[in-house]
Amino acid sequence: MSDRVTITSATVGPVFGTTIADNLAAHIAKLYDVSTMPLTAVGGTANAVTASLDPPLLGATQVGMKYTIMWAATNTGAVTLSINGGSPEGVLAASGAALTAGALRIYSRALIEWTGANYRVLSQTAGAGAAAEPQYWAFTTTGAWTKPTGLDDNVMIKVAAWGAGGGGHTAAGGGGGGGAYMFAEFRAIDLPSSVTCTVPAGGAAGANGAATTFGSVLTAFGGAKGEAAVGGAGAGSHGVGDVGGGAGATATTLAMAPGTLWGGAGGGSQTAAYLDGAKAVHGGAGGGGTGGVGGNSISGGNGGDDLVAGAAPGGGGGRNAAGGRGEIRIWI
Repeated sequence: MSDRVTITSATVGPVFGTTIADNLAAHIAKLYDVSTMPLTAVGGTANAVTASLDPPLLGATQVGMKYTIMWAATNTGAVTLSINGGSPEGVLAASGAALTAGALRIYSRALIEWTGANYRVLSQTAGAGAAAEPQYWAFTTTGAWTKPTGLDDNVMIKVAAWGAGGGGHTAAGGGGGGGAYMFAEFRAIDLPSSVTCTVPAGGAAGANGAATTFGSVLTAFGGAKGEAAVGGAGAGSHGVGDVGGGAGATATTLAMAPGTLWGGAGGGSQTAAYLDGAKAVHGGAGGGGTGGVGGNSISGGNGGDDLVAGAAPGGGGGRNAAGGRGEIRIWI
């Protein structure tokens, strides 16, 4: 039936049983075509979802049909949905954008609509044009970060980075300096679609820690290696020992003095009163010199004790031990 006329007891003219039945059936069909029905037995994989509809549709899914579904797993990429063993069809964001990893969260409920070509998620998703939920990435090795699609230009993306800790001196001597901590916020439009995250391993014994970089827009410098007579300098905002980096322990620089807010702390020396690595707030702590212990850091990695590697991220290595690796963390 192509119109919205309904037959009632007040309808003028003779109304026969078949006419009433056909009229009723047509309106029930219309209700089915625009109804919302629950999908059950959700399974398959995170990206190739299967589900059941009971009772099943006798004909094809009509444009405008809606379904409720509870996702059985968090997606890791583009998603398809197969109902009652039918052909897998694409599941897209409400805007028509492809779903990004994490857009559909495990155990979250969603309302989806069939458009005739694909399903659209009408409820909020975590990605692909709906930054309703926070997203987080952590890089402990070098890799590429992909910016989610569909973000508003002014969505803020926060990035924190730690440089690698320096290694301790290979013989009797000082511990390695801690890697610097750097933090920045970027508008989504100001970042490219893909950013290389360079995350180095900690400096080997007798070697400086390398810098951690988030593309060309953020650099966290690595701590300096321990020397024979002095601990390695902690990295600062502009390089080793510069602007915020703690100096290596000497007779005039107390190793246990708190490090600065952002920079890595200096390593301890082999001088009896200054064996221990310095403490830090955000950056990596300094490693201990001969016979000393590593410093502590509130947010970064602790420095290693004598002959013990520094902790990640960015802790300076103890004497004759490696520093802690770098790290990058990203939040939206």
